[in-house]
Amino acid sequence: MTPIDEKQVWQTFDLFCKRTLSNTAKELYREQQKRKAQETPFSELSSSALAALYAEASYGEVEGKSSTFRAHPWR
Repeated sequence: MTPIDEKQVWQTFDLFCKRTLSNTAKELYREQQKRKAQETPFSELSSSALAALYAEASYGEVEGKSSTFRAHPWR
């Protein structure tokens, strides 16, 4: 491979890397903007919406006792 050919290979690879990084950054930015438009921070929820948040998880029985975890909104 001549030095000119080697330089062209490096330039082609360099361009590929730059385009890949640029396109990835654009894709991540679009995804972030889409997520930002769909999500609402807890600080912006009304008190009735916060009161409606509730989660409960039950775990299997161990020696006849079941474990339940309840998460209520902070008060």
